Amino acid sequence: MKYNPNAISVQPMSAGGPGGQHQNRSLTGVTLVFSIADSGLPDDVSERLRDAAGSRLNGRDEIVIQAREHRSFEQNLRAARKRLEKLLEQASRKPVQRIPSRPTEASRERRLEEKRQRAEIKIRRREEE
Repeated sequence: MKYNPNAISVQPMSAGGPGGQHQNRSLTGVTLVFSIADSGLPDDVSERLRDAAGSRLNGRDEIVIQAREHRSFEQNLRAARKRLEKLLEQASRKPVQRIPSRPTEASRERRLEEKRQRAEIKIRRREEE
């Protein structure tokens, strides 16, 4: 999906976890912010992107993705971009329009036959009392 590259801003952040002192003192984590308004995406794709983003959406119509699972800034940046690409790809697909169908004649007959059998059971119970 094509979008305006200026719609993305990347901010480094510290990331805990494995890596020891290097991880504690270095900015290896990534916060990737994608501005939907500045992206230049069509309106329908933008709307689906907002729905797909869910809790990643902040109050300024931006998607915030954080990555801190790797030990290097570059790997975390790749991971964050990959998540964004996945969201964009998911939003670019139009949902398939469901065409309502009618029950088949055989299924209607089965349903009616089951109802008749159930009614017959209840009638027999009344006769036993």
